[in-house]
Amino acid sequence: ADGAVLAAMPGGDARIVHALADFQDYLLNSMALSARIVHAASERELEAAQVVFRLDPACPVKGDKDFVLAVTPRQIVILARSPKGLLQGGIYCEDRMNFRGLPALPAGTAKHELRLRRRSVHSGCGIDDYPDWQLNAILHAGFTSIELFIKAEDTTARGYCNINDLIDRAEAYGLEVAFYNYMSSYKHPDDLDAEAFFDRIYGDIFRKYPKVASIQLVGESLEFPSKDPAT
Repeated sequence: ADGAVLAAMPGGDARIVHALADFQDYLLNSMALSARIVHAASERELEAAQVVFRLDPACPVKGDKDFVLAVTPRQIVILARSPKGLLQGGIYCEDRMNFRGLPALPAGTAKHELRLRRRSVHSGCGIDDYPDWQLNAILHAGFTSIELFIKAEDTTARGYCNINDLIDRAEAYGLEVAFYNYMSSYKHPDDLDAEAFFDRIYGDIFRKYPKVASIQLVGESLEFPSKDPAT
């Protein structure tokens, strides 16, 4: 109903703030309901809220994107051990409400764990172009990671990019960044200088971008040399 209270304990994590704001925006724009956000200072304030985003390191789920949803006639509680799980829980509630066509959920308690630990995608608005609205759309479409072509330090297929800033912005939406390598690395591992060569490329990348989730080495793009006569 109008005037519902959405609450979470204050923690300063941008992803929890985003989870609350996203659900508030959903209720207003999809269900024409006005809701108020409260950063609760006590358990009493949480108990008084209609929707609670509760962070609990002991939450009985497997991964940081999983959550428990508990629905009673009085309150909806999303419980997760990580802010990423709270984001996923809020989006799950939005999807269920869309399916039902009304701002209500069936009563009960259920654990929800992602079937795919990582689901990655390229930008839908242009190569290596990830404005905040696109990150938000990617999160709501069920992806957990974005792909970024990397050609050199702070250089993607699109041109200059402040990659650490992008990693931080993606993190605020609960998304990881995976590099798709476009850096020249034509060196056979048996060569005497191979270890230093690869450390200069890949080691430097991970030292420069310590929060990147992974780097993908795609043979059709890199054409690694081979000593196999059948190749």
